[in-house]
Amino acid sequence: MPPVNPRHGVHPSLWLLPDEDSQLVPVLAALAEAYSGPRFVPHLTLLGSIPGGELVARSASLAARLSPMMLPTGPVLKSTRWFRCLTLTIPLSSVLQSARDAAADAFGVPARPWLPHISLLYGDLRADQTARITEGLPTLPTAVRFSTLVLAATIGPTEAWSELGRWRLQ
Repeated sequence: MPPVNPRHGVHPSLWLLPDEDSQLVPVLAALAEAYSGPRFVPHLTLLGSIPGGELVARSASLAARLSPMMLPTGPVLKSTRWFRCLTLTIPLSSVLQSARDAAADAFGVPARPWLPHISLLYGDLRADQTARITEGLPTLPTAVRFSTLVLAATIGPTEAWSELGRWRLQ
């Protein structure tokens, strides 16, 4: 059974979702199927483990202040950590940092150091396995457009994760 992410605890996470036509959706589905990983929605965690109350209202207010963003992608990183088994990095830009700062401010939490990324595969794989997978990856996008903000309940295994709210960025 996949591990539960202890950092997510009982507090929701705030995600930026790529556009629905993103070529990442079929890539994640194919990787999950090929390597017996869980299926999950491609996302960039803008803020994780958010404490406090009025989370839906705060998220809606934040979404009203954010615009869709086209962000360049960086290299694919490999890890032996379940939730970062294979990730597509998103270089930290001023636009992304501003969104992160606005989210931290909206929820009254410090913006801790962070490595922006989109996980491509969750799993308990060895370094040689992730190296082989990386070699066989299809061409990934050089930029991703994010146009949706989601407040996600990330308690338990990925199959149990759910959306508490979803907002289109204008």
